[in-house]
Amino acid sequence: MSYFDALGFAREPFPNAPDPDLLYRSPNHLECLRHMEIAVRLRRGLNVVLGEVGTGKSTLCRELRRLLAEDRNLETHLLDDPYFEDPADFLAAVAGLFGLDAGAMRGDQARLRGAIKAFLARQAADERHIVTLLVDEGQKITGACLELLRELLNFESTSHKLLQIVIFAQTEFEEMLAARPNLEDRVNFHYVLRPLTRRQTRRMVDVRLALCAREGMAPPRLFTRLALRRIFRLTGGYPRKIVRLCHVAMLLAVGHDRRRIDWGLVGRAAREMQGRAAAGWPRRLALGAAFGGLAATLLLSGFGFDGLPRPLPPRPLLAQAADASVPTGVTIPVDGRSLPAEPESEAMSEALDQTAMSAAHQPADQPRPVAGVPEGLSSQAVRTKQADAPAPAAHEAGPTGGSATETPSSSLPQTALPVAATATPAGEEPIIVVAPETVAPPAAGQAPALLGVAAARPGWTVTRQANRVYGASDRHIFGLLAKANPGVDFDRIRAGQPVSFPAIEASALPAGTCLVAVGQADSLDKAFAILESNRGSDVPLALYVTFQPGTGLHFDVVENILHPDAATATAALVALPPRLAATARLVEHYPQGTVFFTDMGLPGGSRSGNKTAAATSRRQVAVTETR
Repeated sequence: MSYFDALGFAREPFPNAPDPDLLYRSPNHLECLRHMEIAVRLRRGLNVVLGEVGTGKSTLCRELRRLLAEDRNLETHLLDDPYFEDPADFLAAVAGLFGLDAGAMRGDQARLRGAIKAFLARQAADERHIVTLLVDEGQKITGACLELLRELLNFESTSHKLLQIVIFAQTEFEEMLAARPNLEDRVNFHYVLRPLTRRQTRRMVDVRLALCAREGMAPPRLFTRLALRRIFRLTGGYPRKIVRLCHVAMLLAVGHDRRRIDWGLVGRAAREMQGRAAAGWPRRLALGAAFGGLAATLLLSGFGFDGLPRPLPPRPLLAQAADASVPTGVTIPVDGRSLPAEPESEAMSEALDQTAMSAAHQPADQPRPVAGVPEGLSSQAVRTKQADAPAPAAHEAGPTGGSATETPSSSLPQTALPVAATATPAGEEPIIVVAPETVAPPAAGQAPALLGVAAARPGWTVTRQANRVYGASDRHIFGLLAKANPGVDFDRIRAGQPVSFPAIEASALPAGTCLVAVGQADSLDKAFAILESNRGSDVPLALYVTFQPGTGLHFDVVENILHPDAATATAALVALPPRLAATARLVEHYPQGTVFFTDMGLPGGSRSGNKTAAATSRRQVAVTETR
């Protein structure tokens, strides 16, 4: 049995590998991720992400690769070790990532450059296709190889760079850039990652524990509040140090048969990491003697006496305060589970300590409802001074997107979007939850101008949601999205904020092709909820949106692949997990007059990365990654 299994977890919460599934998106990391994605899509050339050792650069690099690989118009390659003494070997490695036969040209820089340029020119023939090279550990790049990267950036058309490069490096890379002004001038965006704050450190630990908890069970309350404070003090908020310290603390907890990790156990874990586990007893002995002498002095001087000795409190006051139970506020879903929203103040952070982890986890196929908020609606909350109002009724929705109803309070003011009041403690201001707007059904036989309004999902970018709806997220689609959401900054959008998705027509399915549908929803927001509840599934899912005369909009949740014929689709349906196969069906044709809004790509391949089932090239194996 693994050590994490003994503590009640399904997987290791603190591995030393850069696992993007466990990435805690702090405001700093999320802003960097969004800036890099936008720079790549705008084809701005070279971008640089700097950070000290252990700030999460490698994990962020893997998450960016996964995010970009979801768009079939983006071709993403990762060079995780860029150190090469011979520049020709560096060019050969890049050519190999691009799927070129570099063996015959090894050692010939001119031929390698020519082959790479020809490859980029061929890819540029499709104006929507973008080739991206991600370089991790950029501080290892030699000066000669940096000069080669500068030459690769010279490959451009009249409107944009043919190759997009994002370099993740330690802070000393900045000096390497400064020594090469002709390369430094080409840097489009320069971002510096910083350590986490104390509150973010606690949040990172909570998120990892919740993501690794057993299915259907709440994550154990493993770390006390004082332990989390000491973790921040000992690590300085550096994610790598946090992961190492928490891992050793968990090992010690298992070894000492402890169900909780307190302040002392964290300190012992830190000493174990430094090889000083047994060096602390003289200091503890000296401190004990000092406190004993102080206690004797106080007793002899008469403090604490009124004829009889005062009984000591059963627990230290600080420990009682740390364990105080206070009702929590609004929760937001993370990867199909619910986690407490980021506290607005240190006082609220203190109040959430006891109940955060007990309310943090729910089964992936049964989202946890918030009091007074219908299922699938926004979790973004804004405070109002309106008097307390009764919470509206809410009905649970299953994983296939069941119905949800709400009864708006008559005492609440009319707003542009429907609102729902949440239960709040007496004497506090109520919280109003902004819910996605219900889109009026189109006239019979007429396709709508708007597919619907959906809440921005926690951990999802607007680009990713657009890719799930339209099958792509290029400049044209982004332009129409921006027009449908005037005043909305997609770079700073928050979880729960409503996003309008316009109706953008796509081509119909090719004749003879077939889809495997595993669910259906009556609104765009509920369809996203189904996708999120199946996020951990081995079967990649997507949306297929259509408008059919007489019945209106249809939001099908389908397997993310277009099958060339019914026989292939039937075989895929039979191979589905029982939970999905129970409601799966084949979709072979649509009624006459159907309007399509999703591009499923080529038959036999998925939209995400446009992989083909028949033949997968070396280049696609190297760069394609799906959730």
